[in-house]
Amino acid sequence: MTPWWERHNEYTAPGNQLSAAALSLLREVAEAFTVTGSDTPGWPDPHLDPDVPFARRNPEDEEYERCLDPGRYALTQARGAAWVKVLQERKAVASLKETHPGPGRAVLNVSPRRGELGAQPLVLKYEYFIFDTGHAPCLEVWAGQPALKLSEAPDCACDACDSGSDDLLEMIDKAIFSVIDGSVIASVEPRSASLRTSFGAESRSPGRTVRGQGSTPVKLVAGPWLPGWTSRVLLKAPRGFRH
Repeated sequence: MTPWWERHNEYTAPGNQLSAAALSLLREVAEAFTVTGSDTPGWPDPHLDPDVPFARRNPEDEEYERCLDPGRYALTQARGAAWVKVLQERKAVASLKETHPGPGRAVLNVSPRRGELGAQPLVLKYEYFIFDTGHAPCLEVWAGQPALKLSEAPDCACDACDSGSDDLLEMIDKAIFSVIDGSVIASVEPRSASLRTSFGAESRSPGRTVRGQGSTPVKLVAGPWLPGWTSRVLLKAPRGFRH
């Protein structure tokens, strides 16, 4: 399967293509993932319509609230480990601090060496969904201090929402890359929240988006982790977008 970053550069406008440096970083993560994800194989989108190219079928009723193979979602956390491995190899990490807020849960705080230049801490939260068949791991990507939530993969692990492992890896990569690249702006206010990166922009509910600040507004503006790195340009925010 063609990596998502190659598809991105093939179909996006020249001004929004990933640079050679960005492609090199993403390839290093993919290579590290062959080690960290050696026991977590990927799987195809089970809802692709075999009769219509690029089309997807609707889920069956029995697929909702069901997960026949929850363990395979450990792939998401293995991808997070691959990113940390690469950042350590590039000597971009100042410190790692892991806490365990509960059984099967962990929070990994990854501090950048260049924090004084605007680089923001990366926070990886290892969580899970509970099904009758077992626990389905998921990876939440947060950034900043206090940390703002950027993504959750998967955001639902039921069989009806399964779109294959490639979508999960792309979601994780784009969120972590945006932090490392320094191309993310996010904010949380009492009644609204927003996220803007070089890949897109969205308004969202403030619930479960910020830790430790109560109703105090929080804003995240990231800077690059790596020396000599040029951040990608943020996509233009849509009309009505708050940031």
